[in-house]
Amino acid sequence: MAQRISVLVALEAADEGLRRAIASAERSLGEMSASAKTAGEKASAGLAQVRAGLSSFGDQISAAKTQLLAFLSVQWATTQVQQVAAVAAAAGQDRSSSG
Repeated sequence: MAQRISVLVALEAADEGLRRAIASAERSLGEMSASAKTAGEKASAGLAQVRAGLSSFGDQISAAKTQLLAFLSVQWATTQVQQVAAVAAAAGQDRSSSG
């Protein structure tokens, strides 16, 4: 009978230890879950910042393309005007030397 009581006391102690271990594991899991959620939110915010930066960079590239196109168009138009002026000057010289 004494052995049976000893076994029951031992089982009770083991049961209490198991309950504590389970409670501790639940707390740890809850803390880890909160940490994972926070890390996920931070990562999501970081990705949003990267996307915004890339969008801004894309806008700057687009503006630079427009400026380059405008510059090249003005340069082309200037060359065309110079060529027309040269042809007109040559035609004017031909008329003055002919007449």
